Amino acid sequence: MNYEMMYILDGDIKGSVKEATSFISELVKKHEGRVSKEDFWGKRKFAYPINLKEDGVYVVLYFEMAPKNLKEFEKELKLKEGIVRYMIGRK
Repeated sequence: MNYEMMYILDGDIKGSVKEATSFISELVKKHEGRVSKEDFWGKRKFAYPINLKEDGVYVVLYFEMAPKNLKEFEKELKLKEGIVRYMIGRK
């Protein structure tokens, strides 16, 4: 099934943004998925503070994954430090 995920990384992320995005791409592959496209939107200011942060790095990821693997993927995604918010939708 095809999915679209937008996630926001902490603007003051420890390490590089490239490391965080590659971690998420590898996580998709770990759960038998395939990344089709990654759209980097860059750093943007929030409309309101989230966890006392004023800005974040926005990334949109398009991927394919079996629905049975999605729940486990989300569990590991929640444990990753530096991800402020994420949202996954079917495409």
